[in-house]
Amino acid sequence: METRPALELMLGPAFLGSIAVSVLFGVMVLQGYIYYSHSQDDSWGLKTLISCLCILEVSRLALILHAMYMLFVRNFGNPGFLTYPIWSMVALAVPGHFIEMLVRWAFAQRIHSFCKSRGLGRLQTIFIPITIGKPLQITLSIVATITGSLFVVERLTLHMTEKANAVSVFLYIHFSCSMGADFIAAAALCTALFQSRTGIKSSRADSIVHILMAFAVNTGLFTGLVTTACFVTYVASPNTLIWMGLLYPKSQLYINSLLASLNARQPLRDNATISHEVQFLSIHVAEGEPLGLQSSENGDDRLFNGGIQYNDVKAPS
Repeated sequence: METRPALELMLGPAFLGSIAVSVLFGVMVLQGYIYYSHSQDDSWGLKTLISCLCILEVSRLALILHAMYMLFVRNFGNPGFLTYPIWSMVALAVPGHFIEMLVRWAFAQRIHSFCKSRGLGRLQTIFIPITIGKPLQITLSIVATITGSLFVVERLTLHMTEKANAVSVFLYIHFSCSMGADFIAAAALCTALFQSRTGIKSSRADSIVHILMAFAVNTGLFTGLVTTACFVTYVASPNTLIWMGLLYPKSQLYINSLLASLNARQPLRDNATISHEVQFLSIHVAEGEPLGLQSSENGDDRLFNGGIQYNDVKAPS
């Protein structure tokens, strides 16, 4: 006879995951407010994408609140209700899959535009050309969304502790494709930024590139680690909700990473503004007329698809 999973392994992860979702939702609201306060120059397509992502995340939060109400209020003291999964607890993964797909598409589009403007189309990223990276990443994201949704539909009709392995293949494919898409995005962006270095020591442009590379690595690595943790916990204990507690906040990590990259454009642009005119000296000649020896160089450079711009700032005369 199969032993019933401990109650804390069922309710505990769901409770902790809902707390993480609430915290990250507040961060998303703050970042969304900052974005729309400084998004006058962005296209309507990008603004619409951010709005759709926020609406999807609000729907996820509503489903999570319904699931928590059913777990801790409606069925309080009745552990037998865990025999079958609550529909909202499983269905909330569907908008999460679409959020991840849209965010990956946005990052893939930005990387593709950046590489195209820099002439890096033939650049190789771990034996994968940059030009192939975008369609490959989008394809993996679509497959992950479809298989994740199929898992949700099938899991809703199954017993919580019986026949669960019948649909595990969908979740395995979903996690594998998600990890692959995140890895390709982080590797492609880091490779493109690395090739965009100026090569000048103490260059502020290179310091900005290093900041962007660290951001790309941390973003892709963190979401990839969360996906890996979900995969490992599901394989190790498929009849508990530990993996689902880790899955709850995963989509919000994607939204916050996208909003953070968009909101960081202006601070990075301000930090990258440097003076190209340097006054070396003034030599006074006949009748006190100064001979100014100055060196000036005009330049305009952009990083991350228009995210950073170097403007000329004239030194005071």
